[in-house]
Amino acid sequence: MLYDLMRTNFQALLDIRFLEGTGTAVNDFAKPHHLCTCTGAPTWASLALNNLNVLDFNPATPDYIIIAAAAAVDINFTAGDFSLGVWIEPDALGVRNPMTKGVHETDGYAWQIQGDGSMSLYTSQAGAHQVTHSVAGDIVVNTWQFIVATRDGANVRLYTNGIDVTGTYGVHIDPVSAVANNFYIGVNDAAGAAWYDGAMWRPRVWGRALPIEEIGFIFDMERDLLGV
Repeated sequence: MLYDLMRTNFQALLDIRFLEGTGTAVNDFAKPHHLCTCTGAPTWASLALNNLNVLDFNPATPDYIIIAAAAAVDINFTAGDFSLGVWIEPDALGVRNPMTKGVHETDGYAWQIQGDGSMSLYTSQAGAHQVTHSVAGDIVVNTWQFIVATRDGANVRLYTNGIDVTGTYGVHIDPVSAVANNFYIGVNDAAGAAWYDGAMWRPRVWGRALPIEEIGFIFDMERDLLGV
């Protein structure tokens, strides 16, 4: 069982580890190695605990990461299940998008942090959307936390530090294909609002719904790196 969890942890479709420590390009360690580019001027920082490289995003610049549509076809989810995960240490709440692919009420999906400290996952079709929210106060500023959103058919679940924090449930319909849209980390679909504010480490995307046991295992395996 332990071997299976360790093995599946590395079967992400997107896995950005921020090993570079400098420059505007970041490397995806999951095949097919999506080309990721930093826009704006996110600041590289090394944690005092262990010199782990993280990126600090400033919405005033603004800062975000982009994967061009042509390189993001495999994370253009429609009928299939998927999961999104990332470590964050936000400086401020508000409408902040950790990951986005698609246009609201047109196509694709969007993962969003709200001003009340909850998070939401939206799936969209032409003129419609479905949304699932976590409980308010779930996201805490100036604190490292591992957040995950999973979609399993019509069901979406939201997790923080391996705990299911899903609050208000939506019945999710397959999102319309957003194959022509870029994939964004730290901003909304138009790269014009909902900028993330704070530090981030290791954004990941899986082409399946992670079970809570695996999410908890990943959290436990990585938490010491972030001093959690």
